This record gives sequence, C-alpha cells and structure tokens, in this order.
Amino acid sequence: MPYYLFINLIEHHTLYLVLNSSLRLMMGVVISKEGDAKMPASH
Repeated sequence: MPYYLFINLIEHHTLYLVLNSSLRLMMGVVISKEGDAKMPASH
C-alpha cells in the first residue's frame, strides 16, 4: 500500500471525525436553544 494513500486515508478520517464532532455540537446547540424557547427556564 503506497504511503501517500495511507496518509490520505488518515487525513480524511480525521477530517470526518472533526466535521462529525462539529456537526453534533452545532445540532446540540440548536436543540438546546429550541428547548429553551419551548420550555420555561427551570434553572
């Protein structure tokens, strides 16, 4: 297996993980904001 393909695979995998984490984080923020808007603040 060529070395550059291995590096490419790792870079894409890392990029995917980073994007996935960012997406989950943004979705979590959106969901929590919608939740705050719908429900009265209990804290």
